[in-house]
Amino acid sequence: FELEATPYITQNEIDAANTVKLDYLNAQGQPKFVWPKTFALSKAYVDQLERNKELDNAAVKMARQSLANAEAANPKVRKKILTELADTMDGMASDNEKVKMLAESVRGLASNQ
Repeated sequence: FELEATPYITQNEIDAANTVKLDYLNAQGQPKFVWPKTFALSKAYVDQLERNKELDNAAVKMARQSLANAEAANPKVRKKILTELADTMDGMASDNEKVKMLAESVRGLASNQ
C-alpha cells in the first residue's frame, strides 16, 4: 500500500513522511516523531503554505526555485542559497508558525553542508 498524491496531500508531503523512522512500534505507545531536515520536508512545508494560502504566489515561487537551485548546487553554493532562503523566510514569518518551521527546516539543511 502506497499513498498517492491528491489535491489534499502532495508528493512532497508523502516523501517527507517516508523519512520518519521509528525504532519500534507499540500501538499503545506515543512515539515522538522526529522529522529529519530534508529537501522533501522543506518542499512539503512550501506545499502546505501554498495550499492554505499562508504565503503569496511570489513567495511560494521564490521558495520553490531556491530549494530547486540549492538541491542542484554544490555544497558551498547550496549552503549560501539555503541560508539566504532561511533568512528571507524568517523575515516573512512574523507570527506564522508554519513559515517559522520552513525557515528552521531550511536552516537545518544549510547546517548539514
